[in-house]
Amino acid sequence: MAALRWYQKKAVEIFGTLPEPRRYFLPWDMGAGKTLGAISIAKAYNRQKVLIIAPALIRENWRRELQTHWPEAELGIIEWGRKRKLPEEKDAERTRAYSAPVQVVSYDLLKEIDPFGWDMIIVDEFHNLRAPRSAQSKNVLKIFQANPSAWAVGLSGTPIPNEAKQLWNPVDIFFPNRWGQRTNVGSEAWNFLWKYCETEQNQHGRSFFGLKQDMRGELEAAFSEISFRIVQKDFAEFLPPLFVKPMYFDQKPDPVKIALDWYDSVKDECAHVGIYTHLRQTARDIAAALQKRFADTVPFFIDGSVSTPVRNDLLVTAAKMDRSVIVGTTHALKEGISLSFQKTALVVEWTTAVDEVVQFIARFARQDSVGNTPTLVQFVVGPSDESRCDILRARMDSINSVIKASKTSEVAAEVFVEREMTDDEFQAELNRLVQSQEKRSNLWAPTEDDEDDDND
Repeated sequence: MAALRWYQKKAVEIFGTLPEPRRYFLPWDMGAGKTLGAISIAKAYNRQKVLIIAPALIRENWRRELQTHWPEAELGIIEWGRKRKLPEEKDAERTRAYSAPVQVVSYDLLKEIDPFGWDMIIVDEFHNLRAPRSAQSKNVLKIFQANPSAWAVGLSGTPIPNEAKQLWNPVDIFFPNRWGQRTNVGSEAWNFLWKYCETEQNQHGRSFFGLKQDMRGELEAAFSEISFRIVQKDFAEFLPPLFVKPMYFDQKPDPVKIALDWYDSVKDECAHVGIYTHLRQTARDIAAALQKRFADTVPFFIDGSVSTPVRNDLLVTAAKMDRSVIVGTTHALKEGISLSFQKTALVVEWTTAVDEVVQFIARFARQDSVGNTPTLVQFVVGPSDESRCDILRARMDSINSVIKASKTSEVAAEVFVEREMTDDEFQAELNRLVQSQEKRSNLWAPTEDDEDDDND
C-alpha cells in the first residue's frame, strides 16, 4: 500500500476509537485521496466482507485502487444483473463477482446483491442519498437495515449543501434517528426541518427549503461530530500547482477555430494536452478538424457513448504515450478519473452546471499526480459567459476547491516546464509572470497580460 498522508492515517486511528457499530463520514475535498482512506480502514481492521457502493462511472476507479492498495483482497466488480443473459465466460465472471468477499456495486445494481452478511459498507458520493424517496436511497437503507452491526464509511467532497435537508437522509441511514425520527416512510424529521430550513406556506401546503444562514454553523458542528473534514489547504502540499485562466472574447467564439488555433500554439511546448466541450457534437467536430489540419495528430475522443472500461483504457494509454491529445466532453470526464498527466487544457464551452465544472477541473490535481509539474487550464469566455465566471468563482471559493489563485512565490509554476529554456529565458519569463501576478486582483479578472496572450 502507498504511504499514507497524515490525515489518512488519522482516519484509520479514528475508527479505532469509535463506538460500535463504527460509522463515520470522510467529507474530503477532491484530490485528497478518499478512496485510499476508505481502503486503508478496511484493510487495517481486517474487514472480511466489504461492500462498496459507488456511481457506475467510478467502479473502474475502485478496481484500480483496490488492486493497487489491497491486491490480496478477492474482488468482484458487479457489472450485470443476475437475470441478464451473458456468454459463458462472462456468466462465470459474474458468478465470481457476486460471491467475492469484497464487492463494488453501482447504486442501480445494488438491489441485485445479497443484502446480508457485510461487516463493512463504504458509500462513495454519499450525497447521492439526499432524497429519502429515491430508489437508490431506499436500496442503501435496506442494506444498512440488513446489517445493523456493520461498520460504515461515507465519502463525499461537498458535505454541507445549500439545502439542509439533503444532508439529513445520509446521516439518518448511517445513524438512525440521530437527527430526529422520520415523520413517515420516506420523509425527513419535522424537528430537523423546522430548525435548519427556511419555510413557506402556499396553496399546496408548507414547504421547507434552503438553509437558515444563522444555523449553518450549528449544522456544521453537528455534522463534525460524526465526520472528519479535510479541505484543500490540508493537502495542498501534496498536489502540483494548478492554474485556471480565462480567455476573453468580445464576440461569440467559434469553438472549432479557437480549439485549432490554441492547439497549434501549445503543441510544441506540452506533450499531453486536452480540449474539452459541453456538447458532444462540438467535441466530434473539433476531433475531426484536428486530424484534418494536423496530419500527425490522432486525438483520443471520449464522450458519453464511450464505455467506462474503454474510456479508462484510453486515458491510461494516452498517459503512457510520449505525446497525446484528448478531445472529450466535460460530463464524460468529470467523475472517477484522473487527468493529472495533462499539463495544459482548454475548456471551449461550459454550462451553468457549476458543480460539474468544478469537479471536472479538480481531475487535473489528484493524489496520483507525478512530481510537482504544474497544470494550466484555460476557459473560453464569450460575451454571454461572464456571469457564469462569477458563479464558478463563488462556487470554488465556497467549497475550498483545489483551484486557488496562485501565490507570487509559486508563480514560476505557470511556465510550461516541458519547454526547454535557457537560464536567461527562464528568468525573463519568471519576471514577466511575477509582474503579471502582482497586477491580478483575483483569479478571474482580465488583465493587460490576458489580452496580450489572446492576441498572440
